[in-house]
Amino acid sequence: MTKRELSRSSKFLLVSSNSQMVEFLRKSLIQKDRLIVVCRSGAEALVSMSEERFTLILMEVSLHDMNAHDVLSNVRLKNNHWNDAVILMSQSNIDEEEMHKGYQLGVIDYFVKPININLLLSKIRNYYRHTILSKKMQGINQIKQEHLCKKLDIDKRTDDRKKEFQKQTLETVESNNTLKEMEARYKDIFENTIEGIFQTTPEGMYIRVNESLAKIYGYDSTEELVSTFNNIETQLYVLPQRRQEFISQLENQDRLINFQSQVYRKDKTMIWIKENARAVRDLSGNLLYYEGTVSDISEGKVAMQTLIETNESANRFVPHQLVSLLGKNHLTELNLDDHAEKKMSILFSDIRSFTKLSEQMKPIEIFNFLNSYLRTMGPIMRKNGGFIDKYIGDSIMALFESAQDAYQAAMEMREELKRYNIGRKKNGYQPIKIGIGINTGRVIVGTIGERHRIEGTVIGDAVNIAARIEQLTKRYHIPLLIAKNTFDLLDSEAQQTFQFIETTMLQGKSKKIAIYGKIEDHHLQQQDRENA
Repeated sequence: MTKRELSRSSKFLLVSSNSQMVEFLRKSLIQKDRLIVVCRSGAEALVSMSEERFTLILMEVSLHDMNAHDVLSNVRLKNNHWNDAVILMSQSNIDEEEMHKGYQLGVIDYFVKPININLLLSKIRNYYRHTILSKKMQGINQIKQEHLCKKLDIDKRTDDRKKEFQKQTLETVESNNTLKEMEARYKDIFENTIEGIFQTTPEGMYIRVNESLAKIYGYDSTEELVSTFNNIETQLYVLPQRRQEFISQLENQDRLINFQSQVYRKDKTMIWIKENARAVRDLSGNLLYYEGTVSDISEGKVAMQTLIETNESANRFVPHQLVSLLGKNHLTELNLDDHAEKKMSILFSDIRSFTKLSEQMKPIEIFNFLNSYLRTMGPIMRKNGGFIDKYIGDSIMALFESAQDAYQAAMEMREELKRYNIGRKKNGYQPIKIGIGINTGRVIVGTIGERHRIEGTVIGDAVNIAARIEQLTKRYHIPLLIAKNTFDLLDSEAQQTFQFIETTMLQGKSKKIAIYGKIEDHHLQQQDRENA
């Protein structure tokens, strides 16, 4: 099958809010006699899909105005017979429930960005092959049915219609010649396609398979494969219930797209396959058999898992929240000098007397201690809507878009420290103390570095002030201090727990700022002074 045969008179729809993605896919997919239609929003795509039919639709899952699944649902509501093929592209892995919903709406496959264009083109070619094969099978079945009806009808004709009989006999001969030609072409596709092709009985035995399927399953011949299986449910699938799910879905919609399962090969090794299948019925609607194609997707599964793990690892170095703050959808879209101005609350925390504490420890003990402490405090930032910009030795610098969230994180850090110290005491270690400083203001969030090494960071006077406030916790012996601009953004309940400490000049600053501390911390400070 040539590229020209695949693309002739075909119409593709690209739906994406990302101009770069649209241009990349358009250049990759454009061919002679193939029309590429572009929509920038879900609403625009809904209109096009309701008015036109497309050979294939490539759509991003998350559009700026609606979700792709909602678009497909709306099209279905307007036209119950709509069945255009859809491939969806997502920033992250789609859960099984959402994938199941998508397949019912016409989705034939999902791709996670970044798109492997060669794999995408390969899947499009396979989809065409399956479509053409199904149409040829339908044509062959229809001709056979018509031929049978003609023969029955001819037997009932009377002598006064002999001329008509002769005419229809001639048509039947011509039909048989056409049938033989189509069957020969079908046989060529059946035997030479790289995908496995099968026909099975409803009870679970193979009727017919091609050489490619035998090769995928590790058998020496099609005859060996067919004779070996008497129960596909228990002999093929690693999870036997998959056969029942296969049958159930075909009973509901007569078509199955991208049905993925783990199966056993002849040598009992396991591979991942994808099945596209349909239920074949007679004119009365009675089920005759199942037929479809099989692809070995083991390599793709491994690649997808590797990509997911790589993305997860990358997000540990550059938080997803920072990528979002820069208006990007994915880490790969970041460039040197990307930046945005934001109003944020900056939280600095530091372990008291860490230098003195570390002098009594071996390097590996310091390393294990820091990881133990940071493992305890890090999740608190994410839980409260913030993210850790960087670790500076024993210090944590975290960013929040809400002053209230930063305050809540600080309070939970204090409570978590109490539980952490209980564990240290039980294991014979000295309890630790921390200081926390919070300030709010305009900052520049962006990427710095050079072509071969960039990192995300936050720059601005508000950051320096937050660091200075955290250092003041040592002078005042108060573990949590916040600036007035943070205090003013807290709700009334939180404000009532703070007390004005004083207006002070920070190191390296020309203007004084007002500092607030927790009331109970201030009282403890006074008691310490009285006891001293």
